[in-house]
Amino acid sequence: MKYVAFQLRNPVFLLVFITIVTACHTVERKGKQLAEKAKQTATEVRDTVSKRVDKWVDKRFPAFDAYQPDTEHNKSRFSAYLQVPVTSDVKNIYAYGDFFGADYKVLIAFSCNANTIKKVVEAKKLHLEKELQEGLIFSEDFTWWDETITQRVYPYKAGEEYAWWNYLWYDAATCKAYYLEYSM
Repeated sequence: MKYVAFQLRNPVFLLVFITIVTACHTVERKGKQLAEKAKQTATEVRDTVSKRVDKWVDKRFPAFDAYQPDTEHNKSRFSAYLQVPVTSDVKNIYAYGDFFGADYKVLIAFSCNANTIKKVVEAKKLHLEKELQEGLIFSEDFTWWDETITQRVYPYKAGEEYAWWNYLWYDAATCKAYYLEYSM
């Protein structure tokens, strides 16, 4: 009888051992899956928070890339200040902003077709001036800002005396536009 009981115990022992080993591997695999999922979730949360912080900072302290065209910052400034999206015809976007002191100024230069200018004029409620106007004279010197534009092209303009002004010059011959916004 002892011999028969021992033989019965061996298969039971073997079955229990196999079950435990299999369960351990399953637990280990599930643990790794959960750890990987937690790591992925943490990365997604970090990226989402980082994007929200960047967006918040960019909204309050907008970044401009005055020495490099077509950067994400300049494209964002274009859309924000001109109130139209960057379309395929819009190229060579340079932007500069000065917010020091009580007043501010924003300069944006870009190339585009006349249809985009029409959209900007409508969005910003600008009207064509009948006289040449220089807008604001400033001390910054940018290679992309053509100062002679004000001497040969009539600007589109909107504003309020002693408060703010928006100017948009468009040279149809070169398809270049120059936008100036400032407060007083």
